[in-house]
Amino acid sequence: MWYLRLTGARILARNRRTPIGEIDIVALERSTKMLLVVEVKTRSSDHPVELSSRQMQRIARAAEWLHGRSRSPGGVRIDLIEIRWPRKWWPWPRPFPKLKRIRAAWGE
Repeated sequence: MWYLRLTGARILARNRRTPIGEIDIVALERSTKMLLVVEVKTRSSDHPVELSSRQMQRIARAAEWLHGRSRSPGGVRIDLIEIRWPRKWWPWPRPFPKLKRIRAAWGE
């Protein structure tokens, strides 16, 4: 969440439940007044993040539902944040994770 705040977004909700499904993070991008629906995926391996078409459809429908009830004039965008923890945990201190943000990951 700190990552989104540093990039100029205001966090509106975490783990927001909708009738369609759960949204990990709902934020408002201050520069464009766009509503951000953010899916967060954590990995500890080098395999890329994979979402099934069913997961992507569920998130897109939940984003549409949320946008229909919001007052955001800038529209809605779905972003994906990938958090990758390194395999090597030794020596201490624990290494920092690598973050990758994919803006407009799918849909519009």
